[in-house]
Amino acid sequence: MLTELHGKDVVVHLGIFAGLTDSVKGKVVATNDHWIQVKTKKQLEFIFLASVKRITLAG
Repeated sequence: MLTELHGKDVVVHLGIFAGLTDSVKGKVVATNDHWIQVKTKKQLEFIFLASVKRITLAG
């Protein structure tokens, strides 16, 4: 299921921490059973899938 996201621009929503919405926007580079790798404008982010609340396609 996550392999369908490879190469697509997404927004990964991690929930609300300290009253602020935490999300990462970028292109999916790689995925595996536990991590998703997202290339943002500034850096490469590795996100633990257990902390993800929602993933949406960026339009």
